[in-house]
Amino acid sequence: MRIVFIAGISGAGKTTCLNTLEDLGYYTASSIPVSVLHKLVEVIYKDEGMTRLAFSLDTRAGFDLPLFIRLLHELKDSRYNYEIIFVDASDSSILERYALSRRRHPFEESGSLLDAIEEERSKLASLREIATFTIDTTFLTVKDLKEAIRDYFLREGEYPFEISIISFGFKYGIPQDADMVLDVRFLANPYYQDGLANLNGTDSRVQKFIEKGSSTSEFIANTLSYLKFLLPNYQKEGKAVFHLAIGCSGGMHRAVYIGEIVRIELKQLNYPVRLYHRDIKRKGV
Repeated sequence: MRIVFIAGISGAGKTTCLNTLEDLGYYTASSIPVSVLHKLVEVIYKDEGMTRLAFSLDTRAGFDLPLFIRLLHELKDSRYNYEIIFVDASDSSILERYALSRRRHPFEESGSLLDAIEEERSKLASLREIATFTIDTTFLTVKDLKEAIRDYFLREGEYPFEISIISFGFKYGIPQDADMVLDVRFLANPYYQDGLANLNGTDSRVQKFIEKGSSTSEFIANTLSYLKFLLPNYQKEGKAVFHLAIGCSGGMHRAVYIGEIVRIELKQLNYPVRLYHRDIKRKGV
């Protein structure tokens, strides 16, 4: 099991870090008191599917470092691997961010915002010293911070990237979550061939008919070439799932066939791919 603890100065980007880890496949929970962390880890561990956890620590009442260190020893004794990410930024940067968000600082019970920042910084100083990874977000955009978190965990190849392919019929609507839509209605249509109308694009007879089309092989080659360029860039950008929609008129023949071909080719490139034929059981062109 891999556990990541996120702490730091309010307004420095803890929520962004936690959300990014969630995109990386971690089970996440926010503002967890140290006193309940160990019990929470044990409860979650009972679900064997949850092997990567990320928690943002609740430091509003200060931070009990001795208790947290005891927790770390217990985790180590239980052979759990852990990381401590501390997110920081300059006082001026925190002041500017709070001015833009108009939110209240958790330590701003009395006095100025700057006083609250200084109080929090003082209470978390001991935690900062034991952090395994410290990020200064003073000059980072949200995008930069996400990339920094991804790069840190990418060193161990932990970033999941999946391709979801859906074939569909345009007459039934374009999938709303598509990142890219391929229109294959220009390919030869098996619907108008004797004996093929009631079959679908997984049938070898339909596939052979489409393969013989004058544009089919060139279209497939160009599409795969484009995807080979595109997908690594989407992955680098931090996208967890790339949704590719492939459509023909009715979603039974051409889109299904192309979807099957693309799935096979991308699997050979070691991409995890799922394929869903949305309209394959409908009747129509």
